Amino acid sequence: MSERAVSKGGSLPFCALPFNRAGAPDDFADPALQAVAREVFPFLSEDGGREHWRGAMAVRALRELGALGPAAEVLCVRAGAEMPIFHLTGLARRVTAVDRYLDPANELNPGALMLTAPDRVCPLPFAREKLTVLAMDGRVLWLPDGAFAAIYAPEVERFGSREEIAAALFEMGRVLAPGGVLTLSAALRIAGEGIPLSADELRRWVIAASGLEPVDEPALEVPETTLTAPRHAGGLVAVEEGSVSVPVALALRKTERYPATDNAWARPSDELRARVRAAEADTAARFVSPPDRHPEGEPSELEGSGRGEPPVQPELISSELAEDAFHRWDNVRARTGLDAPSSGGRVTRSLAFLRRTAGRVRDLGTAADLQRDLFRALLDRQTRLDERLSALDSPGGRVAVLESELAGLRSAQAEMQRALDELQTGGGGGLANLRDRQETLRARQARLEGALAGLREDLAAMTGPAGGSPVAVRIPLSAADVAALLAVLDDGSAGAVEVSFQDSRAETLLLAARRHFGGRLSSAGPSYRSPNDLWLHLDFTTAWNRPILLDNAAARLAPGGRLLLITAVAAGEPPRHPKLELEEDRAVTAVSGVSVRVLGWRKGVPV
Repeated sequence: MSERAVSKGGSLPFCALPFNRAGAPDDFADPALQAVAREVFPFLSEDGGREHWRGAMAVRALRELGALGPAAEVLCVRAGAEMPIFHLTGLARRVTAVDRYLDPANELNPGALMLTAPDRVCPLPFAREKLTVLAMDGRVLWLPDGAFAAIYAPEVERFGSREEIAAALFEMGRVLAPGGVLTLSAALRIAGEGIPLSADELRRWVIAASGLEPVDEPALEVPETTLTAPRHAGGLVAVEEGSVSVPVALALRKTERYPATDNAWARPSDELRARVRAAEADTAARFVSPPDRHPEGEPSELEGSGRGEPPVQPELISSELAEDAFHRWDNVRARTGLDAPSSGGRVTRSLAFLRRTAGRVRDLGTAADLQRDLFRALLDRQTRLDERLSALDSPGGRVAVLESELAGLRSAQAEMQRALDELQTGGGGGLANLRDRQETLRARQARLEGALAGLREDLAAMTGPAGGSPVAVRIPLSAADVAALLAVLDDGSAGAVEVSFQDSRAETLLLAARRHFGGRLSSAGPSYRSPNDLWLHLDFTTAWNRPILLDNAAARLAPGGRLLLITAVAAGEPPRHPKLELEEDRAVTAVSGVSVRVLGWRKGVPV
């Protein structure tokens, strides 16, 4: 097999698979694709599923087609927080990621964390200085023509309707540089109806809409081995809302003939542009909001100038608004302030005093209004903070909401199980679809149980073991101590690991845990993995042995999973739980010479 230099550290074997093809279960048998997958996803323990296939195919295409290099500008469109974004920072000059990161309606949204601290989203090291993150709708790109040598866009069917998909592809073709490569993935529908695209729809709404040309002939036929492959969550063959689909990877190039076919019909319409602008305005309105109207019924200066700006709801008042109100008031106050001692003769000083006094009289009413706005913003801000604190343990608070949603999920899961049992005994064509929906419900239930357990633990920590407050004790371990302890305690068998610290320095210590566990952390990747195989918790407070900790472990851990508690060497019996068996209770000396106590429980396996 021939070799081709495609990576920073050497070369990878040439991949024999076409660039434009539908996924097949035996694709990972190709050593070159498998090598790329393990490079992009270092935590991958097996061949991988749909996410890993499309990421590996995209990175492999960009590298082998020469779209990457020290001068390459790469654009990732609606890619959320997928691992290829971070991996590409090591293969290009700059990577720009755009998505609706501030849109609460975006179900795949990794949140504002991507905009402010992307290194907290990715569990692996990457070139942070080469990553630019922008909150932008991929259907209308506010970017210049021909600005990017490479573009990566996963799951283009998620842009919306067929017309919206075409608009997004038109925009990507527009901003791609001449000779550049667009690599994308989509769901290819092989049975049923729904969101995934058929082969003909891919050719029209994706390839033709982009104006680009495939680098090789698209191989969109699905072999029999794919149709009969096992179907499970995250696998290459997926069942979703009545349709069966497999992933398809496309690699398109912007040639001298661009557009290869007339794609003016795919250009974003004025109506779509207006909707995108309105959505952007709604998102912006969530961060700035005026106070209530003045008692006289006239709008305040902070409500807008009457030029058509949409009013914003008062309950969304933020700390930024209070700061803006302060600056407005302070600017008026400073207009007539005395910056330096008056100079000149008595007459000159007297005239200056009279001017300042007249200015203060003139500004008195404005300053009073602005001061009132400032106080109102501060009071509203404090009220909202108080409401958030009280909501933690109120009947309608987050705990109650999670418990209610969890109860609804359990009921739906029970109903799904009954339907599944009936199908198993009586037969039926929807058996596979029901199984997939049941697995989805189980995953959602596990995530909710983990979140609910975390909230209960936070409440227990706030109130203490007997209604009081626990005495906070600083963890006497350094990051080096934590790293050394993890090397001793971790046997490498856990696939999904959770780490938590009862300490104000949790972020510093968590970095050491991230370096050790890497992709095995449950928070690694675009979605949280649950249940956990291992939960490691450091707690040196006086409430280290509170029973709620074991309740949380019983909810979070998979059968056979372990809870490791590191605490101070002190007298005291460890708590007990009917679902957890205490396996170890020993003292361990850290690198710095500090002795700690390690307790380990294991969750029983149902017989």
